[in-house]
Amino acid sequence: MAQMKKDLTEGNVTKNMLLFAGPMIAGNLLQQFYNIADSLIVGRFLGPDALAAVGSAYTLMTFLTSILIGMCMGSGALFSFYYGRKEEGRMKDCMQLSFLLIGGATLILNAAVMLCCRPILRLLQIPAELMDMMHAYVWIIFLGLPFVFLYNYFAYLLRAVGNSVVPLCFLGSTAILNIVLDLLFVMVCRWGIGGAAAATVIAQAVSGAGLMAYTWAREPGLRFDRQHFHGEKGSLAEILRFCFSSSVQQSVMNFGILMIQGLVNSFGAVVMAAFAAAVKIDSFAYMPAQEFGNAFSLFISQNHGAGKQDRVRRGMKSALGISMAFCAAVSLLIFAAAPWLMLLFIRPEETEIIAVGVGYLRIEGAFYCGIGILFLLYGYYREELEKNKDIMAPVYRFSDIGENDAAGRLSALLTVEEGAVCKGEPEKLRKLYEMGVRMLTLTWNFDNELGHPNFDCRLKEEWKRVSEAWKRQGQENPEGERALREARDAFLHMPNLTGGLTERGREFVEEMETLGMIPDVSHLSDAGFYDVLETTKKPFVASHSNARAVCPNVRNMSDHMIRSLSERGGVMGLNFCADFLEEKPPGVKNPGTIEAVVRHAKHILAVGGVEVLGLGSDFDGIDTHEELPGAQAMDALWQGLYKAGFTEGQLDKIFYKNVLRVYQDTLK
Repeated sequence: MAQMKKDLTEGNVTKNMLLFAGPMIAGNLLQQFYNIADSLIVGRFLGPDALAAVGSAYTLMTFLTSILIGMCMGSGALFSFYYGRKEEGRMKDCMQLSFLLIGGATLILNAAVMLCCRPILRLLQIPAELMDMMHAYVWIIFLGLPFVFLYNYFAYLLRAVGNSVVPLCFLGSTAILNIVLDLLFVMVCRWGIGGAAAATVIAQAVSGAGLMAYTWAREPGLRFDRQHFHGEKGSLAEILRFCFSSSVQQSVMNFGILMIQGLVNSFGAVVMAAFAAAVKIDSFAYMPAQEFGNAFSLFISQNHGAGKQDRVRRGMKSALGISMAFCAAVSLLIFAAAPWLMLLFIRPEETEIIAVGVGYLRIEGAFYCGIGILFLLYGYYREELEKNKDIMAPVYRFSDIGENDAAGRLSALLTVEEGAVCKGEPEKLRKLYEMGVRMLTLTWNFDNELGHPNFDCRLKEEWKRVSEAWKRQGQENPEGERALREARDAFLHMPNLTGGLTERGREFVEEMETLGMIPDVSHLSDAGFYDVLETTKKPFVASHSNARAVCPNVRNMSDHMIRSLSERGGVMGLNFCADFLEEKPPGVKNPGTIEAVVRHAKHILAVGGVEVLGLGSDFDGIDTHEELPGAQAMDALWQGLYKAGFTEGQLDKIFYKNVLRVYQDTLK
């Protein structure tokens, strides 16, 4: 079967990724098809109540299995890394340790959910009339968790060495078996939804045990042996780190859906049935993007292991284009075909159920491109951390910074610069937290569900329109010049004093303090700044903002805002964007200078004290600053500030101590 293996470190990047990802995507869709087959047959032949019960069980089982799938995927990324480096012994150490770790976790999880079955169902607010039916279904379904582990462990092991075809073959054959058994047990034997559950478990057992037997028989190099059954502390820590991060990534979205399921159940059987059908269609729609992200992660692992960084960069560009094209196409398809897709699960006469499901699909489907980007970036972030694990590690708690420093590693704190990614849904904020995000910029340059910015991009478009009209009419036109100046002033110099945080934005800020996340008010309107000040008790930050008194751009902060932030114990990071440092007439080059940064620092020092000063840079979002092109130029900035009269003690605070203080006061 060597021809089924694919070396991802050689050949055409895009073609190899697609050929490798294709079987993984098909396999994951087939895996999801187990429960969907139950729903199709149950919904058509046993009615909406049975569909509601099976659908609610689907969200619970998807969450539980995503924990195990995530752990198997994380270990698979580690196998792939060592396979790329040709370190067979190290790979086998990790194989056997991870099998024991994930297998043990599966048994513990299985025992816990079976012992707590009824309390879990009550927590999900299952209506009384459906409780017994759903309990009978999930009790049988839970028996399949060990087989889910076996299949996914050996599937990701084979994929790590480039074989994504064999897992697909096993899954395809057992998916067909599941449908046959569903029809037999439900329609012929009349066993009800218990029969549907039994069909799923039998099919899972065949796929899990069968793939394990295949690996043992046909892949001698992947067999366990006594020589590698030893648990080195370093190997165990490495496996735990990979398994934990991947498990969180895979399960966090499904946990959010599970929490939504509890709310859905409180609305009764009609909404439960609609959600049961719609969420399966939704899962089928975005699952290829998620699985492509997993394939991309394995591509990154093999090429990192082989030291081929150029292929990593080319792979990132290619993967982004593929994912965006797919997600955009699926969004359009879901919007157009939602009514017909619902009819796959629901009888035509159930018009109320169909209408509810169509509404859900059209809203959810509008955001698939964002989901696709998230899966790619999170996989890339995880692999970058692993590649540089000796010099950099993530920060989840403040104590992590001290531990990283003691180990000689840099600390990486994950942030998101646009609150709109949460779509105003608190569960998405909690998902970000679980994924490791510890700071959120509430708005960017557009209104969102949380609040309003100072920059109004509609005013920017008006400025551009007036500017183009002025050029067409001839630049000697006094009225056109005056209109241009007014449009420019409206965009650059008029802060938003009325549009602050929305009610949902206030709720988000309160939840962020509870979780241990830092609100970032850069980009937020003046009114929004004061809403955050009123809503919070802990320090917050303006991660990349300057002084408006030095440069009157609305992206900068007024003196009163600077003093208020200082009194709260917060920090503002100096922004190196030339247009926020010094205002120049239109058409005049503004390269940015260290001297301009110094002017802002001295003014902020005089207004708010040294404790409020930090570095924000904004390197990822601005044109190159000629004197401060990147982090390598920070010594030049230090020297510029020192020559301007800042003491070494003050510079230590500006460069790192002030930010550490805020982290200590906010992170848990």
